[in-house]
Amino acid sequence: MKAAAVLSYFSLYLLVSTARLSAQQARFIWLWYGIPSLLIVLAPKRWSALAQGLAIGQGVYFSREAIVLLALALPFNGLSNGMVSLAGFVLAQAFLFIAAFLLGWPSKTADIVLFGCGAAASILFIVLTVHRWEGTQSKPLALNVYRTVGCLDRYSLAHGGLYPASFEELTRTTGNYCVTGPQSSGPWRPQKLVYQPAKGSDGRIVGYSIRFGPDDFWGKVRTAWYVDQTGLIHTSPEGQVANEQGPIWSNETLELKNWSECYAKYVATHPSTGETFDWKLVLRPEGRCTPDVREIHDGHAPLGQFYTAHFYVKPLGRGGSQPGFYVTARPNQYGSFGVRSYYFDETGIIRATPQNREPDSADEPTPECEWKEHVNCSGN
Repeated sequence: MKAAAVLSYFSLYLLVSTARLSAQQARFIWLWYGIPSLLIVLAPKRWSALAQGLAIGQGVYFSREAIVLLALALPFNGLSNGMVSLAGFVLAQAFLFIAAFLLGWPSKTADIVLFGCGAAASILFIVLTVHRWEGTQSKPLALNVYRTVGCLDRYSLAHGGLYPASFEELTRTTGNYCVTGPQSSGPWRPQKLVYQPAKGSDGRIVGYSIRFGPDDFWGKVRTAWYVDQTGLIHTSPEGQVANEQGPIWSNETLELKNWSECYAKYVATHPSTGETFDWKLVLRPEGRCTPDVREIHDGHAPLGQFYTAHFYVKPLGRGGSQPGFYVTARPNQYGSFGVRSYYFDETGIIRATPQNREPDSADEPTPECEWKEHVNCSGN
């Protein structure tokens, strides 16, 4: 049985070779999943019943999972290198199971207990390890953090521009809806959020940052994304931790910037009066502008998947002059699909606010890195 356990341990190489894993991931799986096999090899003779149980449990779990995978993949992939490696792994696990089975069932009560504990421990260890590993592979869902950011903004409005010291304080004030899972800034599935308050010179909390993303096997944030009170989500290079200088996650300002430039050019050469301004002419599909907004109906149009843009003509000025236009863009559901609302007019300056209200010309201009690709956000 010890020889079969050695073979089982090295057969894990065949398993990791069938998956697209980095060298670090492959080494981890090989070492961690192979712990039951190593325990079987190292177990003294007086604990042979325990080692037998470990072998039975591991053999049953791995064989069942791998056989199902083979049955599903073999008709489509045939005898590819991956299928041959997977079949070799299955045979090694089957050999371990048979070797343990041939030792016979323990007869003494103490041995029966050890056998049962070994089998249960082996299956439980592998199941928890597989579940934990799959949890670390989940990709962060950026939209999930908007609800928390929206609640923090509501908290700030109710507390004179200050923010809470922790998620616990936030949920005590706004309810569990704002931060699901355990009432802490610690981990929960499917991702971990870590809240860091930012204090001003007087010690009051005037800002915050949240790093979030899937965690590693040991519960630490692996590749975090970053968001703060601006509502801008920053991504991170692979293997690094994001900060406020990182590139902006997918947002609507790239298209808004293009629209604003098109509008400014059109207004400069096509004076308009009153409500006769036709937005479809500005964004006509003949090639004047990149966006082709033929879906403008009743003064609004979809902007991406989660936003709606609204088009307005400014009131006539003195003497009947036409001063221009303005456009607002708001998330279809604040706190679920976004928290930033945008405003721009014929000046071409895009302004934004993270608050749940209509944006206007008094809001702060968006940083260049938000609407210009490959620009560092150090000035944000």
